Amino acid sequence: MGRPRTGHRWCTIRRCTWKAGFALDYVDPTGKRHRVYAGERKRDAEQLRDKLLKKGLVRRGLGRSATLAEFLPDYFAEVSDRVKATTLESNRLKARHLKRLLGDLPLAEIRYALVEEYRESRRREGVATATVNRELAILSSLFTSALRRGTIESHPMRGLVKQPRLRNVRFRVLTEPEQVRLMEAAAKIDERLPEPYLYLAVLIPLDSGIRPGKEPGCVLALRWDNVDFERKLFVLPETKSGRALTIPMSERVFDALLRRRERCPSAEWVFPRRDERGHMTTVQKPFKQALAEAGLPATIRWYDLRHTAATNMALRGVPIQVVQRLLGHASITMTEQYAHSTDDAERAAVEILGRIGNKLANEDEADSRREAVTAWERESQRSGSNR
Repeated sequence: MGRPRTGHRWCTIRRCTWKAGFALDYVDPTGKRHRVYAGERKRDAEQLRDKLLKKGLVRRGLGRSATLAEFLPDYFAEVSDRVKATTLESNRLKARHLKRLLGDLPLAEIRYALVEEYRESRRREGVATATVNRELAILSSLFTSALRRGTIESHPMRGLVKQPRLRNVRFRVLTEPEQVRLMEAAAKIDERLPEPYLYLAVLIPLDSGIRPGKEPGCVLALRWDNVDFERKLFVLPETKSGRALTIPMSERVFDALLRRRERCPSAEWVFPRRDERGHMTTVQKPFKQALAEAGLPATIRWYDLRHTAATNMALRGVPIQVVQRLLGHASITMTEQYAHSTDDAERAAVEILGRIGNKLANEDEADSRREAVTAWERESQRSGSNR
């Protein structure tokens, strides 16, 4: 791979993988990536590169003095065609902290010690280890891009030891009475809305485990094409895990969807926007209102209904592999985290152990009494025969 000229880090010569010769990777001024075959000789690629640079068809580089804040937009433009839009948006949000703490520093001046200092600063702020690891993964990818483009001479994060991978267990499982109160509150709020939707938005994740959210495969992104009324199934061709899912409907979800369909027979989306330009993107405000009216803590999140569905299935003896398939998890480890025991279940389990212990103790006591009576009877018979 040839190194791009100084100041033109968005144009790279590399050996072609699909044909003998050399290819040219470059990013145009709009941020779009291109890869074109240049010829059998490296000189052919160099001539093509010079031609593109002369015509201004290649994005201009930032040079070795570029700061992290200056490099971030170009980095995200580079990776935009390699990751999903939702992942890209999430990574942009995480990168805000990188920009806040390291943004003013030139990339070439960021060393191993500064990365370690960043990690410790974020941990002192109370940020979970898993979150810090994700931020550092973005930073490492950014340095890899800068190294490939010639902006830095070496990768400052090589040799950095990652903290143990920890999952942020932060969810709340609703008890059965709480679920009932929430559903009743959602139904009452729907009566006050010009277009009722909250009851269904609460019911679907609670009864099916479909992810709450606005991304493809999530509740608010459901199309009527994803609803198979004949077989009573949700058919999701795209989900967060990248897998297609087919999820059965409960009877009350089926009935609620039928009523919803009658109200909006021509809509494309199950939860369309009022202007019918796409689908809804949030239910935050009415959901918080439903929590208040149901007397539930405001810390409960819409996503907790999915955790509740997983827990309900697990506690009722549904095999963990079935729960995994319904939730669409690639790893059963994730399912085991969600399908945990509630405090009530743990307390009930301990009570069962206590009852078993009491039963055994009572049986031992009864056996001891029977043995004592039997021994007394034998002693009495011996005493009578002696007389």
